[in-house]
Order: sequence, then C-alpha cells, then structure tokens
Amino acid sequence: GYASIQAAIDAANEGDTILIAEGSYGAFTVNVDNLSIVAVGDVTIQGTFRTDNNIVGDTKDFFTTATSYSNAAGVGVTIAADGLTLEGITINGFYRGVTFGDGVDSTLIKNVNISDGVTGYYKTEVADVSNLTIEGGTVSQVYLGID
Repeated sequence: GYASIQAAIDAANEGDTILIAEGSYGAFTVNVDNLSIVAVGDVTIQGTFRTDNNIVGDTKDFFTTATSYSNAAGVGVTIAADGLTLEGITINGFYRGVTFGDGVDSTLIKNVNISDGVTGYYKTEVADVSNLTIEGGTVSQVYLGID
C-alpha cells in the first residue's frame, strides 16, 4: 500500500485501478490518464474549511451571515487527466471539492459526496471540460454546488 492517495497516483500507470482503504485522507491531484480511483468502505478526503473559518453548526447557515471567509483549505480533488473514474468517496471541508483542469475529457464521478465548503464542483471560465458524467452522490452544505 501507499501512505497517501497522491503517492498511489504518482506510482500509477495509465489504465490502473487504485482501491482506497477505509479511512481519512488528504487532498490529491489526478494527473495520470485513464485511472479508476475507487473507495473500499468509508473513505473521506478531509479538509479544514470549517475549522479555518470557526464554523459551529451548519456550514450553509454560516454563508447566510458571513461577510468573508478563508479559502486556505484549497481543493480536495484536482482532476488534470482524461478518462478518470472516481467512485464512492466523500470530500469534506474544502474551499472547492473538485476542480477540473483545462482539456479534461471523459470523466465519470460516481457516488461522490461533497460537503462543507464553498463550491462543490468548479472549473474556470476558460477550462475546456468534455464528456463529464456525474452519477449519484450529493453536494450539500456549500455556497455553490457547481461553478
């Protein structure tokens, strides 16, 4: 096994499947084409958005009164490769749950739950993303679901 999801991705070859054992992990960037990253059990990618912003109670309620917030928690999952399958994980407590790089093609996101941040799914105005499929999963306790 590997110490982190990022270490497993860095060692992966195109077409590999990475099975993630139950547990809590840090953020990662997918930069290898045609990977499958699949949770086995309860897998959480955990960020610090709530603690960074001293949030007590529901994150959605925080946004109704907050005049500003810290984006130090960053991005949970950055997708910078084609042909990714991401399945069965929870992404919690990031400024942006999932960010897409420019030119990303043929991504399947299946049963991924995103919560407690500013944006669930994000791409810049100039990022070209094609053939994106999102099946199941939820986006909750965020300011913007998709931006």
